[in-house]
Amino acid sequence: MKIIDYNKKDYPFRKVIASYMKDIPSFIDVETDLEKLHLTGKKYNVLDVDSDQSTSFHKVFYDNANKEDSKFNSIYKKFIHNEVVKEMGEDIIYQRYPTFRAHLPDNLGVGAFHKDRDYNHGVTEVNFWLPVTDAYDTNTVWCESKEGKEDFQPINVYHGQYLIFNGANLTHGNKINRTGVTRVSFDFRVVKKSEFKASGKKTVSQGKKFEIGDYFMELE
Repeated sequence: MKIIDYNKKDYPFRKVIASYMKDIPSFIDVETDLEKLHLTGKKYNVLDVDSDQSTSFHKVFYDNANKEDSKFNSIYKKFIHNEVVKEMGEDIIYQRYPTFRAHLPDNLGVGAFHKDRDYNHGVTEVNFWLPVTDAYDTNTVWCESKEGKEDFQPINVYHGQYLIFNGANLTHGNKINRTGVTRVSFDFRVVKKSEFKASGKKTVSQGKKFEIGDYFMELE
């Protein structure tokens, strides 16, 4: 588990995500108020594993970001090439489009504590988790220190930092957010090219195959 600083000016993820959220009714300010995302749009009951990717915020993000020529994707690919490869130490296979999260007050960002391998992910995957708002206390990821230990602690990660952790094999998840502010983040998985094997399995939420060209991409 490792927390790393990055240059927010080189990778303005927050600014781009905020600009997409202008599509949400009554969104306050695209530059400063992502933490107030819960004051806009629909109100949600506590999300579960079947609904934690189905809010209006997720739809707006994916409709705008999940395109090869999107501003977000351009920055994301730059981040992969310049930062992720350096941390992994060799060529990688990476998640084609990141997974978006909005952890609203009095709610969950992910529906259940889990290991990613519970949902068909490969055991050699490495998780990169990048909040674009400060993530702390009950609005951040909680993770065990070793597999099976269940000594869950909050991993505080602030805007301008990202977390690398073994999400495939360590149980992790969210608490009910009692901070009063929304945490906005995205995460993605990478595999060392030397360790990658197409499994034939699919993602639970979207039915993407864990293969290059579908869920995963090679470096260009």
